[in-house]
Amino acid sequence: MRGMDVDILAEIGFIVLIGLAAKNAILIMGFARQAEEAGSNAREAAVQAARTRLRPILMTSIAFMRPREMMYILVSYIGKTLF
Repeated sequence: MRGMDVDILAEIGFIVLIGLAAKNAILIMGFARQAEEAGSNAREAAVQAARTRLRPILMTSIAFMRPREMMYILVSYIGKTLF
């Protein structure tokens, strides 16, 4: 991972990102199921759901990951300078 150690912060981040991905998949499936019930076939429903949810998923993912990335870099930097 770019020469960085995988510590407890990274492991927690990995677990939370897996949860975020699962939540997004469940939301896409819910939207696809609604579109399918409205009369679309399975492929069209999946594409429509993915298009509908893409922007909110990207915004949520970026808003979640960016501050934690900064925190991880800051904690790594402070740890190297203080000890």
